[in-house]
Amino acid sequence: MFWKQPWDLKAFGKQCKEQWGVTPRPYWAQIKSVTSAPFLKGYNEPDLCLYCDAILSAKHSWGGRKIGTASNIVFSNGLLDPWHGFGVLQNVSDSVVAIIIPEGAHHLDLMFSNVLDPPSVTAARNLERQYMHIWIEEATDAYKNKSNCSTTYRDLSPQ
Repeated sequence: MFWKQPWDLKAFGKQCKEQWGVTPRPYWAQIKSVTSAPFLKGYNEPDLCLYCDAILSAKHSWGGRKIGTASNIVFSNGLLDPWHGFGVLQNVSDSVVAIIIPEGAHHLDLMFSNVLDPPSVTAARNLERQYMHIWIEEATDAYKNKSNCSTTYRDLSPQ
């Protein structure tokens, strides 16, 4: 039905620059290092460097992976979501945690519960709630005691 048309990122970028005066930034939202994106396997360093401005721009705008000073964040990643490769897939700290959902799709864990939800989605929701309850409790205690809130890690992973 469709003719073969191999994707050539370099040629596409050149054409965009010539025709519209802009350079495409196909990876602008990526906050991980360029080489970690699975779909970039096989590209060599010079080809990737053509698009490093997009990566650097994202890192500059959002702080890149320097989120270790943040706290009380859950990054949920459904493995059926094609965007999960751009996600935070490992815990950054004790209170910046990654939850991997094998049967999860794009933001499925953030939707309303459904009887057809896969077990991994239900478990992820429960884990997210547990973290939030702990963090709210700690913040409440810190407010009551007028002390600094320092999150302590509690292993909530299923045993």
